[in-house]
Amino acid sequence: MSSSTRSTVLALGFALLLVRCGGAADPHPPPAPSDFDAGGDATIPDTGTTDTSTVDAIRPDTAVPDAPSDAPRDAGADASLDAGPPVLATSKTSVDFGQVACGQSAQPISFAINNGGVTAFTWSAAFLNGGTTLFSLVPASGSVGPGSSQTVTLSMSKVPYPGSTATGFYSDVLTITASGTSNVSQSIPITLTGKGAVLRFSPSAVDFGNVPLNSAPTDPINIVNDGNASAEINLILNNPRFARSPLGPIVVNGAATVTLQASFAASDTVPQQGTMTMAATANPNNAFCQDLPAGLQLSGTGTNGTASVSPSSVSFGNAGLVDCGTQAASQLVTISNAGNAPFNWTATLTSGASYYSVSPPMGTVQPSGSQTLQVVPNPLPQASAVTPDLYGGTVSITTTAANDSVHIVQLHQTAHGVILSSTLGGQTLAFGGVSIGQTASSQFSVSNNGNAPTTITFAHGSSAFTVSSGFPIAASQSVAPTVTFSPTAIQSYTDTVIMTVPSGTALCGPVPANTGLTGTGTTGVSVAPTSLDFGLVSCGLGAAPYQTTTISNTGPNMTYTPTFAAGANSPYTLADNTGAAITPGNPIALAAGTSATLRIVPKPIAAPASTSPDAFADTLTITTSSAGDSPHNIALHQTARGAVLVLSPAAISTSAPQGLEVFVGFSVTNSGNYSVGYTLQIMGPANAFSSNLTGGTVVGGGVQNGTLTCTGPLKGTQAVGSLQITPNAGSILCADPPPNMPLSIVGQ
Repeated sequence: MSSSTRSTVLALGFALLLVRCGGAADPHPPPAPSDFDAGGDATIPDTGTTDTSTVDAIRPDTAVPDAPSDAPRDAGADASLDAGPPVLATSKTSVDFGQVACGQSAQPISFAINNGGVTAFTWSAAFLNGGTTLFSLVPASGSVGPGSSQTVTLSMSKVPYPGSTATGFYSDVLTITASGTSNVSQSIPITLTGKGAVLRFSPSAVDFGNVPLNSAPTDPINIVNDGNASAEINLILNNPRFARSPLGPIVVNGAATVTLQASFAASDTVPQQGTMTMAATANPNNAFCQDLPAGLQLSGTGTNGTASVSPSSVSFGNAGLVDCGTQAASQLVTISNAGNAPFNWTATLTSGASYYSVSPPMGTVQPSGSQTLQVVPNPLPQASAVTPDLYGGTVSITTTAANDSVHIVQLHQTAHGVILSSTLGGQTLAFGGVSIGQTASSQFSVSNNGNAPTTITFAHGSSAFTVSSGFPIAASQSVAPTVTFSPTAIQSYTDTVIMTVPSGTALCGPVPANTGLTGTGTTGVSVAPTSLDFGLVSCGLGAAPYQTTTISNTGPNMTYTPTFAAGANSPYTLADNTGAAITPGNPIALAAGTSATLRIVPKPIAAPASTSPDAFADTLTITTSSAGDSPHNIALHQTARGAVLVLSPAAISTSAPQGLEVFVGFSVTNSGNYSVGYTLQIMGPANAFSSNLTGGTVVGGGVQNGTLTCTGPLKGTQAVGSLQITPNAGSILCADPPPNMPLSIVGQ
């Protein structure tokens, strides 16, 4: 995980803490860790890390206060609701492991999960960093009885080695989530910073160049500690021609630099190479978060020439860092003559001519004398990148001394300052509509792309908005402020967030433009669900079970009035959650911060009834007295289920010569939506009428065809009968069976 991601996690933890806990500090913070233990490992003393302040009793500041005696109540509400839901509280609202040496771990810290209510709850724990977290909680889930608590232990694995010493780099957020509680979850920021030294040489090599014989020039070297803990080291040289001052062990404090002098003894003309190597002493306080660096390379050559130039490397400002918009002080380069004859010299800016000037550009040095060359840096621009040595350069010095080579002086200069960017800079964060009594939140990102730290602060005007503020932000780090919107009235809100940094902060870019905030307070009324489907309901077999919808009021006291679009002809009735009947059209009071549940009770569907889809649908409308609230519609869906049998044609009348047969077609149609079995019976003389279809099963929307055979009677006579259809016992019918089909045939 990157440094910016780790820092975002920490900022998110504190933002959640501000929202959930009002910024309250942990009344039982863990003890500050000592720098080192006797074995050289970073530890946190075990002075009682189990927080038992709420194991035997719920903390007063986490208890849920009793409702005022005059608080409005729903007279029809279930009396068991007075008991209230369980209340989740933890004895720690934040955990700080402090600084722990890389490769080491700290003592576990225990705290209590408390239940301030009168009913039990179950809980589970999760870490924001998921599988990459250094932390574990034992147990990771459990249940807490009413008025009880459960002790859990937060442990950490070893801080990685090699590791980071950035503040809060290994931090995380532990979220405890409980079921059925008035406060569903509680987030506990966990702070952890790796502790140790991170050493390097600056520069990484020193070349003394050509040095007159029997002289011992010096050059500065820096030992830089980029970590946050001191370290004691020895410096070992593998060539006696090179030396350093002072001698003895060197202590480099965290975030500090120690400057030494390296020297070269030019006792002959043989080119010399050497290495200065760091080695940790046996000091038990030593702790490192990175391996010691490669050795510093040293080189130099003794010559019979007389010219020398010192130093060979110049850093402007603070170790080469110069604040944007400022000008660093000039630096001097000394040209010396150790010979017995004068020489002339010339200085040329072979690189960086746009950033420097030299004065004088030439001169003459007498025997055993010296001259100084002033290197003058130009002012840096107010807005600049912070690329290392972006404003570096090179001075080349040539002399007329016999056999002398060109002397190179490296110039080091890097712009230093804060470069801020915001994902919302110059834009508008629109929250849209938010119900009164509710809070919406949104995060945005602020990044520092510079090489200097600062603290960012946000200012705004409207009390309906809040912005988490006071974020320290290191170089190459990002933070995630949280903006919240909590309307108190039905109106539009606007505001502006202004980002500032402390006066005197070195800036290498402008502070991001202001961010606009907009939001609208809307009615605190909501209705859910807004669609109920009672499905297919069998005709004549009773009504479908009731279903419910809930009206919630986060705003002030109000009334609501339920009505059916079909009015008195609605296929539904209303009842409250206890089953007491409600008359549509009558207003009902609903107190602030409460809800009411309505039962929508279908009426039985009797035959005859249409089986068309949604033939028994209706719309329930909830109209409230809340200002600005629109009617809330709940769609009610219901369809009758059953068979509807039809015989066609309505009658059959034909003629035929005596004894001859005539064939006439007919059909049995089910215009309903449910299968039905049936039998067919011919009522009349068997020698006159017969049918090839005597019964069967016809699906909803289906048709079965049959053929009636009619035999001619005596000439001039008529035979009559009827075709009767009878549904099977237990059939679900949404219409009475059709009447018998009359049959007649006349003999010819």
